[in-house]
Amino acid sequence: MEPPGLDTEELVREYLEYASFSDTLDAMETESAAKGRPLKDRGVADEEARRALRDAMRSHFLTGDADAFFALWDSRLHPVARESVEGAKVEFLLRIYFAVYPVHPGVARQGDRPFSLPTSLSNFKTYIETRGSSLVRDPELLPYFALPYVADPGQHPSFVTVMTVGVVRFRISRSLIPL
Repeated sequence: MEPPGLDTEELVREYLEYASFSDTLDAMETESAAKGRPLKDRGVADEEARRALRDAMRSHFLTGDADAFFALWDSRLHPVARESVEGAKVEFLLRIYFAVYPVHPGVARQGDRPFSLPTSLSNFKTYIETRGSSLVRDPELLPYFALPYVADPGQHPSFVTVMTVGVVRFRISRSLIPL
């Protein structure tokens, strides 16, 4: 049986790796080993799997494939990270990005893949009525709850910032998900 807290230790380890806190990670690994709870050796295969996952998520992000992106998001991101306040905010920002993707001026259109603004806005509306509903109390995110009701978000002054891929990437890059 694994000691309690090992999942948390693995999450902390993953964050320390992501944030390049190598000295802190070394200290954590040394202390965990000294307490008889060494962290699992991830090895090359785990690193390759994480890289493949990151590449797949990045590809789905850039091509606007919300269904495939969130299938990976839901199945691969640890529930603790996904359900944290920061994780919920990142998901909200991602949902905004995918909601406006069909009219986003900064993305290339895929000739063989139809993009429908009404469908993407309807998907966003469903999200904010279910999983995203708790974020209505966040003053930073509150204006975006109106997004599904705006006829042309690409021209609306309230949503100018979401029409910039760089802004979305910057906001998301501050989280644990590098895109």
